[in-house]
Amino acid sequence: MPEKVDYARLAERYIRELVSDFVSNPFNFFSESDVKCRLFNMMFQNSEIGRLKRTTDGKHIYPLHSEVTYFNREGRLLYHVDLSAVEPEETDVYSNPQTEGIRFSKGYSAPECLFAIELKLNKRNKREKMLVIWEKDMKKLNDILSRNPSLTCFCMLLDKKNRISEEHELTNLAASYPRIKIIYANAHGEDFFMNFESHGTH
Repeated sequence: MPEKVDYARLAERYIRELVSDFVSNPFNFFSESDVKCRLFNMMFQNSEIGRLKRTTDGKHIYPLHSEVTYFNREGRLLYHVDLSAVEPEETDVYSNPQTEGIRFSKGYSAPECLFAIELKLNKRNKREKMLVIWEKDMKKLNDILSRNPSLTCFCMLLDKKNRISEEHELTNLAASYPRIKIIYANAHGEDFFMNFESHGTH
């Protein structure tokens, strides 16, 4: 049986590449959609992420998807995540009308998602508002994590206004969300990776 792909490790690699791109040329990113599309494209070039794989019901899908919806605590499909990955070989895309069990309205069933990435681009907000908006993503990921314990979550903020310049300014956020990998970069060439195995400016 082939060894499972570590999609979360691959995601981290391409996130670091994206941050490097942003730090080198932040004004190339006009919108959050630019950020998402750029990261999706970078990841999709990888032969594991960009290869169709067979599902349990015999169809072929890619592992990487955008705007995947997750359930909240009440079982409602509420949380949309910018980028996520599933293991195709363990996924049922409901192509067979005789599929047993409960069918969720999101149109597929996977025993676990492998990573979830939330992206923010700050173009104008002052520090306090920027942090409030960013923390909403962390709260959302934290809630999703409570039902998907094997999920690796990344929450990234690319800041064209340079509202943060020191790593210690992120210490409280990182401590409040220890299971979320937090990434911040600004247009002055500073970047911080919090709650990673090793983090700091690179």
